[in-house]
Amino acid sequence: MPADGVKGNNITKSGNKMYSLDLQEVKLHDPRFLEEELNFSSCGLAFANHPTSVEKIFANYPISKEKLDADQDSQTKEVYERELVELLKSKIDNFEDAVGFYHSIRSDLNPTSSPLFHVHGDYTATSAKNRMMFLLKEKADDWLGEDVHWGIVNTWRPIENPVEKSPLGFVDPSTLSSEDLLTVSYIYPDEGKADEYQHTEHPALVHNDSHRWLVLDKMEPSMVWIFNQYDTRGLITVPHSAVEIVGTREDARPRRSIESRMLVKYKD
Repeated sequence: MPADGVKGNNITKSGNKMYSLDLQEVKLHDPRFLEEELNFSSCGLAFANHPTSVEKIFANYPISKEKLDADQDSQTKEVYERELVELLKSKIDNFEDAVGFYHSIRSDLNPTSSPLFHVHGDYTATSAKNRMMFLLKEKADDWLGEDVHWGIVNTWRPIENPVEKSPLGFVDPSTLSSEDLLTVSYIYPDEGKADEYQHTEHPALVHNDSHRWLVLDKMEPSMVWIFNQYDTRGLITVPHSAVEIVGTREDARPRRSIESRMLVKYKD
């Protein structure tokens, strides 16, 4: 049965928009110069200096590459995920274990995998549970108990060069409330399957003038953002988006980046 919409599910078959996007101008703050330090365990957002041993491999990927392939990039993926586990151990107080499951590569020069300029979260309670069950299959029952604390955590870093345009920005979680987040449904074609569609949902942000936006200015490839996207104990989903900086030089180098998603189990 055809889905009632197109990719992004913003235009229905009747031609009506299901939601609208507003362009907002916001002031950006570099968290390195704020009085309060970001702590993942309390707010769901942190950053770290954490170089990767596969930096040159990432930098040599063609612009057309959009993700790490489980087969072609198996060794690189294994090394990088091991590094990310060590990073999460160092930044999350009650970290127990993690499973990496998706690594997306974006570039200003790749029209099919360019930076996303709309504020969003990646998972709701429903879509996170569905993703976890799909990934873990028969092992999912070990994560579904009422006393099991788990979540989905993303990491993000630049590739090859410091970020000069289209940086990733975040709403400071301390300026968020649960009422700021709405659920948006997505229906899109299932890759490689004609006339078949996938349905999922994501959190979307309602703009509020009290939101404080955070960006690491000229973020280096050795630096990593860590941000919560779902948590069974209610740690807030951190909205994020690529940001167009007013006054960016015309000759600024295009952004390349890799974002990784990790299923995380916590000790409590």
